[in-house]
Amino acid sequence: MTFNQDRTHTIAQPFNSVSGAHGVWRRSGIGSFNATDIAFIYDANGDIEFKQKVRAQILIGDWQSLTATLVIDILQLDGTVVQTIETTATGTRINVEPID
Repeated sequence: MTFNQDRTHTIAQPFNSVSGAHGVWRRSGIGSFNATDIAFIYDANGDIEFKQKVRAQILIGDWQSLTATLVIDILQLDGTVVQTIETTATGTRINVEPID
């Protein structure tokens, strides 16, 4: 997940059946943020079958790592929710490693 200065973010998905996600974020307190992103889920033929909406509460610990509470909605293309998943996630900042 990459957070951009203009309050947008992008996510690269590790699955062939799910597109990359794009979304927005906003600060909700010191070291805490809310975010929402949208991705598409593809069927075996590569056609868009569902949308995936993720809402997140993100807490930054030491500005090098984060923990997040996630609510993931799987939606039909008309917006009807067909499944909701609640989970958590963690992340670590990538630091520059100079060439010696």
